[in-house]
Amino acid sequence: MSIIFRFEDVWLEKNGKSILKNINFSVKRGEFFVILGENGSGKSSLLKLFNRLEINTRGNIFFNNEKLDEIPVKSLRDKVVMVMQGATLFEGNVRRILEIYIEKLGLKQTPEDILDIMSLSYENLEKNTEELSGGEGQLIAIGLAVARNPDVLLLDEVTSSLSITRGAEVREKMKHLQKNGKTIICITHNMENAVSVGERGIFLQNGRITRQGKIEELIQCFEKGDEQCNQR
Repeated sequence: MSIIFRFEDVWLEKNGKSILKNINFSVKRGEFFVILGENGSGKSSLLKLFNRLEINTRGNIFFNNEKLDEIPVKSLRDKVVMVMQGATLFEGNVRRILEIYIEKLGLKQTPEDILDIMSLSYENLEKNTEELSGGEGQLIAIGLAVARNPDVLLLDEVTSSLSITRGAEVREKMKHLQKNGKTIICITHNMENAVSVGERGIFLQNGRITRQGKIEELIQCFEKGDEQCNQR
C-alpha cells in the first residue's frame, strides 16, 4: 500500500503548552488506522490535524505527498471528512435539514438515501432533530459523511453514544467501506473496538506516541505494562 498521510516531527502548542510532541508516523492508503490513548492524551487534537481543524505549530504533514498547508482547505475537506463524537444536525425538521445539507454539499442522494446508508427508518425524516436520540443523530451524521464519498473518513469515538448492536453495525459498515478502498482513521480508548476493526495504530500518552504497530501487538504490549513498549 502507498502512504496517504505522513507526519514528520509534528508539534501542536496552545497557550504555551505542548499538546502534541514530536509526532512521527504514517497511514497507508486503504487501511483502518486506530489512534489509541486515554482521555486527555491528545487523540482528538491529533485527529483534527488531518483536515486542518487544528494547525500544527512545528513539523510537516503530507497528504498524497503534498504538504498539507499547501492544499486549499475546501479541497482537503472534500477528500478528508470528519465525524465528531456526538455530532448532531441543526435544529428543525430532519427531512428539510437533510435537503439543505444535500444542496450545500452538492450531493446526488435523497434524504431517504442518507438514512439507507446507516439502515435507519424513514420515520425519522418526519421528526424534528430534537426528537432524535443521540445515537440516531450520530448515525445520520455518519451517513452524510459517507454520502460525500471522501477518500478518508476521520472518526472521533463515533460509537460511544450507540447501543452495542448499533455500534457493531457501524464498525461493520466502516470495514465494508475500507474493503472498497476508503482509508479509515479513528480514535478510541476502547480496546475491544480497536481489535475488532483496526489493522495498525499508535498509542498516545501525554501528547507523545509511546508505541506504534499492529493493533494486536499494541494491545498485548499495553496489557503487559512493559516499559520496553514505550518507544518514541
